[in-house]
Amino acid sequence: QYTLGFDPKLDGDLNWDRERGPFYRPYMNSLITNGKVYVPVDNSPDDKIALAVFQKAFPGYEIVGVDSGGTYSSDSLHCRTRNFMRRDPIRIYPFPPGDTEDTENGYPVTARVIAPRGSELLAEQPSVRWSDNGGETFSSIPMEPTGEPDMFRAVIPAHPHGTTISFFIEARDNNERRAVYPPVAPKGLLSFSVRRDRRRPDVSRFQPVRIADASTWPPRIRLLAKDDMGAPVVKVEYEINGKPQDPLLLDREEGTYWYSGDLDAAVKPGDLVTYRVVAADHSKAGNKSVLPRYGKVYCPITPAPEVGVVDMTARTGAGEFITQSLEDLDITSTLYRSWPDNWEAHDTWFISLGVFGDNHVLTSEQTDDIVRALDAGRNIYLEGGDTWCHDAAGEKLNPLFGVAKQQRGRGFDELTGEPRTIVGGLNLKYVGENLFTDRIGAIEPATLLFSSHQWKRGRTVLNDRGSSRTIASTFTLAGLLDARWPNSRKEILVRYYEFLTGRTVTLRTAGTAKVGDTVPVRIVGKPGDRYILLASRAEYYADMPGYGTSRLDPAHIYHLSQGRIPRSGVVRFKLKIPKDASWQNAEIHCQALVGKALEAGKATYTNRDILKLRK
Repeated sequence: QYTLGFDPKLDGDLNWDRERGPFYRPYMNSLITNGKVYVPVDNSPDDKIALAVFQKAFPGYEIVGVDSGGTYSSDSLHCRTRNFMRRDPIRIYPFPPGDTEDTENGYPVTARVIAPRGSELLAEQPSVRWSDNGGETFSSIPMEPTGEPDMFRAVIPAHPHGTTISFFIEARDNNERRAVYPPVAPKGLLSFSVRRDRRRPDVSRFQPVRIADASTWPPRIRLLAKDDMGAPVVKVEYEINGKPQDPLLLDREEGTYWYSGDLDAAVKPGDLVTYRVVAADHSKAGNKSVLPRYGKVYCPITPAPEVGVVDMTARTGAGEFITQSLEDLDITSTLYRSWPDNWEAHDTWFISLGVFGDNHVLTSEQTDDIVRALDAGRNIYLEGGDTWCHDAAGEKLNPLFGVAKQQRGRGFDELTGEPRTIVGGLNLKYVGENLFTDRIGAIEPATLLFSSHQWKRGRTVLNDRGSSRTIASTFTLAGLLDARWPNSRKEILVRYYEFLTGRTVTLRTAGTAKVGDTVPVRIVGKPGDRYILLASRAEYYADMPGYGTSRLDPAHIYHLSQGRIPRSGVVRFKLKIPKDASWQNAEIHCQALVGKALEAGKATYTNRDILKLRK
């Protein structure tokens, strides 16, 4: 954390050094040699903390702070020095045991020990020197060959619970050479404990698949799982339409604590897959961790995704923003990193070509693909900073998108929604790339949607062609800076989606909030219908029989409101987020039950909307 931390003394909110860019501390660019660790420091208050962290990580080594001389984190002490290794050392590569609760069997210590060319290890060498009293005295056990080249093994006797065993490996050859591991032994030692295992495995980085379509099944389940006494066994227990399936045993990825696997059972649209992850250790107590902690993950199987998202850029993050925002609203999509072959796969497309100088220039063949898709009735949103006034594609696309070519413009920093349009009243800052961004106008009956604040320069045009609908934009949605809701890029995306598809997103909230905030929530429905609004601090789902799948966990529901939808057809709420620091970075899942009567067959669930809490 010290290596990658920004220096708060530098200029700007992002701690940006005007000459060197983002500044990282050079601590990790250190040099280890001859029992010492030389750590570059820069006279910062964090130096003392960093040196203490190194001392904890390198017991027995002398930690030496060295003035970094203003060098970079990626070009400091380690990069500017060289160690010259002895040509004839005895090399020791240990495979030490971890903590254990075994009090009956010995503890094997394995190591690869390689003697220099032309020499041989002495008899009863190498050996394990071990101690159960903190290293005051050591017992010695010769290591025996395992049968593999240069591999040796010794077994330390069994001990009772509460024992910590420290040890090092020693080797001597017939040329009077001696080596130990750790290199600073006996000042620094390897160790493990014999104790009862009462800790459950630690499972993290689990991203549940909340919704899936049959065409992309099976989804990959991937997560991190660690245990204080070795690697746990991780499996996925799941059901399809309530019928239990054989558990899926996740494979541990070589050399890591990542586990992954595919749910390969056959499914079809309309099926409901429920699952949970179980990680178990090898203890006598059978410790295990389960995610989600309550209930299961509910994953309905849908038909082919409604929306295709094409991201032809490398840096803007446009594809991730659009697909994640749609997923938060229960809208399925497929992200394409290269130009699609099949434009019949989706009725609606969001295409990001980027902005100069990280923009994609459409080829004539790609331009023709868009023309044919529009002629076939597809709906397309296309964002490209140079597409309309600079690139050759504009000659064919401008008439179809209702764009009047003006000129290749300059950068801008604020956008205003045009009155009496679907984005009327919205006003957002723009911080994305916008060098030489095109200025465009609208050809009737097309409509100008957004203009830049300076001199009302057109930036976005909406066009309803009858057979298809289009939106042309000169900036990336991902480059907008969210303000007070509804002035958010997610809200703009929702309004674009509703125009292009003709479908209403029934429930929506602000995209992000902080603990303690009061967040607006809106539900659209038939006047006179009843509703129940649910909000839950959870990313897990539960089923409410008779109504369908609710993507909320009843054990975590903290807000419930109900009533009737007014004549306007819109219900507006103020959702209070508890002022609790432990909720930071959590997700609030909102969903409503709406219908003529709140009973089976007369009520349905709205889309879910996820509110992300930030610090």
